[in-house]
Amino acid sequence: MPQTKFKLNYSKLLEFLLVLGAIWTCAVLIRRFLPNTMLIIPLAIIVSLLLILEWILPVQFRKTAEFCYCHRWLLALLVFCICVGMRFHGSSIGVFDEIFPSRIHAEESTLFGVPRWIRSDEYGVTTMKYLSQAFNNYGIYSQQMSISPTNMVLDYYSPVKDWTAIGKSLLWGFLLFGSEIGLSWYWCGELLLLFMTALEMCLILTRGQKLASIVGAVLVALSPAIQWWVMPHMPPVILYAMSLFCVGFWFFTAKSLAAKFASAVLSSVAVTGFVLSIFPSFQVPCAYIVIYLLIVCLRRDSAQITFTRRDFPRIFLAVAGVLLILTRFLLNSSDELTLLNNTVYPGRRISLGGIYNVRHLFTDISSLFLPYKDVNYANNCEVSSYIHFAPFFLALSPKIFSYLKGKYDGSASVGKALTVILFAEIIYMLAGIPRWLADITLLRYCNRINLIYQWTGTIFTVWGFSVMLHNHDLLSRNEKILYPIAYGAFYVFLIDDNIRNYLRFQFFGRDIGSILIILSVMAFTLILLLAALDKKYLFSALLLLVMFFCGATINPLEHGIGAVTGHPVSAAINDISIKEPDNRWLSVNTASFVSNFVMANGAKILNSTNFYPDNGKWKVLDPEGKYADITNRYANEDVILTEDETYIEYVQPDLICLHINPESLKALGINFIFTPVDHTEFLSGYGIRSEYVTGQDGYSIYRLYYDR
Repeated sequence: MPQTKFKLNYSKLLEFLLVLGAIWTCAVLIRRFLPNTMLIIPLAIIVSLLLILEWILPVQFRKTAEFCYCHRWLLALLVFCICVGMRFHGSSIGVFDEIFPSRIHAEESTLFGVPRWIRSDEYGVTTMKYLSQAFNNYGIYSQQMSISPTNMVLDYYSPVKDWTAIGKSLLWGFLLFGSEIGLSWYWCGELLLLFMTALEMCLILTRGQKLASIVGAVLVALSPAIQWWVMPHMPPVILYAMSLFCVGFWFFTAKSLAAKFASAVLSSVAVTGFVLSIFPSFQVPCAYIVIYLLIVCLRRDSAQITFTRRDFPRIFLAVAGVLLILTRFLLNSSDELTLLNNTVYPGRRISLGGIYNVRHLFTDISSLFLPYKDVNYANNCEVSSYIHFAPFFLALSPKIFSYLKGKYDGSASVGKALTVILFAEIIYMLAGIPRWLADITLLRYCNRINLIYQWTGTIFTVWGFSVMLHNHDLLSRNEKILYPIAYGAFYVFLIDDNIRNYLRFQFFGRDIGSILIILSVMAFTLILLLAALDKKYLFSALLLLVMFFCGATINPLEHGIGAVTGHPVSAAINDISIKEPDNRWLSVNTASFVSNFVMANGAKILNSTNFYPDNGKWKVLDPEGKYADITNRYANEDVILTEDETYIEYVQPDLICLHINPESLKALGINFIFTPVDHTEFLSGYGIRSEYVTGQDGYSIYRLYYDR
């Protein structure tokens, strides 16, 4: 019997070695430039072993991959359960380990990466609000942060025991299992659902093209914009918007009775969650985009629609569920909604667009390096963007639509819809719209249209890749090389002095900024080139590595909530608050997020972040309303004791400073102050005796006694 000769495929071997080399290059760079990343080495080893298995046993590997794809939701649930069981999350609460280095227990909480100080609205506000709800029994109204009760349904979408929780699946962990599991449930659930809903949305838009859809899911879930802004408002709105699209499509195309019923229930959850996100800056444009795309896809796939007259009860069920929940919410929260809408900030903030330039239509190269070096001309969050190629595919769209003309796969209709949306967004960004149109369309609230454009651009990029990878004769051989190179060359003209100055990285004593710019442009060019040349293996590997490098390394991998509750001073606050729950606290001469830290450990603190004005407090401190324009806002609040008359200072749109005369402390009913400064002698001059209770890491707790 003749022996079969083994033929080595040198082309495949070269691709394999290139990918393996890219993985280890990425791992080495992350290890070199990002502290506390030792885990990247075993991760690189695991990925390398998987690649070797794929090389040795390609058939078995592909069968396993297909099995995982077919059972993707069960697999996602398994990953979710493991991560929540391990108490993993991505909050930057590790910052508090730097502020309060003394720990009750010595274990580390940050397992990978570094806490991000710039994310103070996450670790210092939202997370603290969520943790404080445990001391409020997850009630709708809380007095942990104000004199007047605060509506926690509105306040950063906090966990509450209310019917509105039906639409807040990310917060169910708090209600079921408490703070530690709840925080992990939120983070792991949000990241996995962002990936899964983006995957399902892309599958619908591309009619089941797996590779493009998986790439799209990664582009959305690990985008720098999502990861830097993660929690509380922007990512949940994007998540619910994609969920609405998917559930809306399934609502009309579900075939089995169980699937039809499930789509009705899920639609109620998705609509409720979307409406109660309370972030019109994203909600308004996302609603327009989702409705338009849903109509286009249902029209394209009209043959799949199974909806009949017998399904009308499903509409009634879904609508009734939403109306019952939202009606209850509006009846209970109408006063607070009015108060919030009439604030100076953000209620009266108006956006008409026209404040961006052509550079904002492209991915900001700085986004690739933000995890490793803070930007020096803005802040990391403001600079961060999605990794997308919308301008490339917009420029190519006439050729694509001409090619697709006469084809009946439905690709053109989705592409045209996305093109219309993108051009509308570009007009809003570059030219702006008149006030009357902004009022009618509610786009007056849309002050972050650049991020909406980038999200739409990411979806459009996925569509473009799906067409390019599926139609090998779309471009000629020369065009496949020329167009990506031209795009990369144009990118060079977008590099300004801000980016050049920022990218002055030092590597063994040498400035490699110019090299990083060249490598970044080459990476974007190469991604497009590999897609055009149908090098799916190299294309997907390079794109996934880029997303891991600039997205997955942004937020730390944290374990538990010991960074908040595991300090001696945390235990002291908690012990006093449990024994004397009605006492009021004030955090003096501290950052506003330290005030929220005190609240998260159980204290009722009067200068926590107020989502809307605490009129009970302002009636005491500003009875004549002299500072109404300053206090009538969403506000982080710093406090300084002064011998002058109490006054309130505007610092920035979301930060005010209360200069409080000690005479006002008794009127406010303050029993404890938390401070790094000893005010004993100063307060004694006002007939207030301060008794030192405990202190740690430069911060002390004082009990106040009023002698007169």
